[in-house]
Amino acid sequence: MLRYLSIQNLAIIEQLEIDFTNGFTALTGETGAGKSILIDALNLALGSRSDLSLIRQGEEKCEISAIFDISQNRVVSEWLKQQELDCSECIIRRQLQLNGSTKAMINGQPVGQKSLRELGDLLVNIHSQHAHYALTQQNTQRQILDDYGNHYLLIKKLNSIYAVYQKLCQEYQEIQQLNSTQDKVDLLTFQLTEIQQFKPGADEYEQLNQQHLLLSNTEAVKSDCQAALSALSSVEGVDSNTQQLIDVALNALRRYRENYPQLKRATELLEDAQTYVNEAIDEIQHLHSIDDDELSAGQTLNDLDRRLSQWHELARKHNIPAQELYNLSLQLEENLKKLQGLSEHLQQLEGKINEQKSQWKKIADELTKKRKENAIHLQLSITAYLQQLQMYKARFEIEITPLFDASAMKPTLNGQDLVTFMFSANVDIVPRELSKIASGGELSRVALSIAVANAENATIPTLIFDEVDVGIGGATAEIVGNLLHQLGKKQQILSITHQAQVAAQANEHLLIQKSTQEDKTKTQVTPLEKSQRVEEIARMIGGVTITDTTRKHAQELLELN
Repeated sequence: MLRYLSIQNLAIIEQLEIDFTNGFTALTGETGAGKSILIDALNLALGSRSDLSLIRQGEEKCEISAIFDISQNRVVSEWLKQQELDCSECIIRRQLQLNGSTKAMINGQPVGQKSLRELGDLLVNIHSQHAHYALTQQNTQRQILDDYGNHYLLIKKLNSIYAVYQKLCQEYQEIQQLNSTQDKVDLLTFQLTEIQQFKPGADEYEQLNQQHLLLSNTEAVKSDCQAALSALSSVEGVDSNTQQLIDVALNALRRYRENYPQLKRATELLEDAQTYVNEAIDEIQHLHSIDDDELSAGQTLNDLDRRLSQWHELARKHNIPAQELYNLSLQLEENLKKLQGLSEHLQQLEGKINEQKSQWKKIADELTKKRKENAIHLQLSITAYLQQLQMYKARFEIEITPLFDASAMKPTLNGQDLVTFMFSANVDIVPRELSKIASGGELSRVALSIAVANAENATIPTLIFDEVDVGIGGATAEIVGNLLHQLGKKQQILSITHQAQVAAQANEHLLIQKSTQEDKTKTQVTPLEKSQRVEEIARMIGGVTITDTTRKHAQELLELN
């Protein structure tokens, strides 16, 4: 439970330290004194969104520290242990700077805002005066029932299954977008079959072009080869040739190569030239001696023309250069395999998705059963509290209906139920949806009854009521105070109130006052002794002018409790 709260430079609070006790503590004071700022401070310490406007004017930062006694709180101790934080104590500190940066620490270790919220949800439950407006929302109504029935483990299981389900569905959609219709699969199959029947070789197109070029120019090639041989080597009827000329030059220079370095390089070059000329003659003679059948690999020029024409025609169908046809066949084959593999993967994913649906439905059915069971107990409890609050004919019912048809079942985070609060303030009026029938005053009492009914089964050690008794007075306010007093025997209750009948029943009474010193507004909190409580409760009863009568009335209220 909350033991200590320190606030620096938050709104109108410059410096404030408060010690809290067990039981029911009332917080009172004039409007604007800063009572609700205490709630803002605690919310900020427990991970609410940072608000720069909360920083006291003229200051660069604000800081809130809170200390909780967790000696009897196994849940919080276990959470701290899981987070690898010291679990012997629970000290929370949060700092908000004007430049927008924030710092948060638990037991001296830096943590993120998410961790603060998680811990805060285990430590404190705040019932705001505006909470009854949220009661008209069905999400809030479902949450209230789940809090009352402590359905957290079932919902956690649903959330876990839902996360896997969502991931599988996303993967399925992504693959489905990549996958094609059967028409495209059929088209790919047809295109690939056509190309495979044509059987294009990897280097065939280049070889065909080369063979076609040779066969088209066979006579010219052989004639030019003969002319080249005539120029390079000894041929009948020719007096000189390149070989003979190089030999003559070498014979003339070799005897000087050792003594004349200048001629050594020239001699070496001529020897290289002689070698290259001989190799060239061999290659030309080989080509010159090949017959036409060897040159065309047994194909005629007509055969080559027909095959090349088929290459070009098939390439035009796919709008690609002919030399890319072989690679296209490989790509089509790979794409078809991928599509066939994707189809198989989609089938596997469908199986997994259906399996998650089945698991989800099993847990959702269990949650529905629990909700219906606990709804009966909760509606009876709330109705009883409404009657205590002098709404003797009021009826409160919780209606649980399917969120969707069985045929349209789709996993959600919170199950398959639509939870609706039904209310009637009069015996002759059939209960209808709370949002459509309850007046403001009725809604306020319903909100308080729900808060008290839920608090009875709550595992959270500290409950804070922020003016939930607004609009309630007289004997009803006394009953509210009595309810809070009874709750204080089980949990720590902090209640900001303007009702004297409520404050009089508190075990501890804190007075929140605002003052101005040296043009600075300050807020202070004072634990009240019995005589001081008489004065404060008298003020709450009588307003500005406190008379002996109001003091006597205040004394009587305190003595009754």
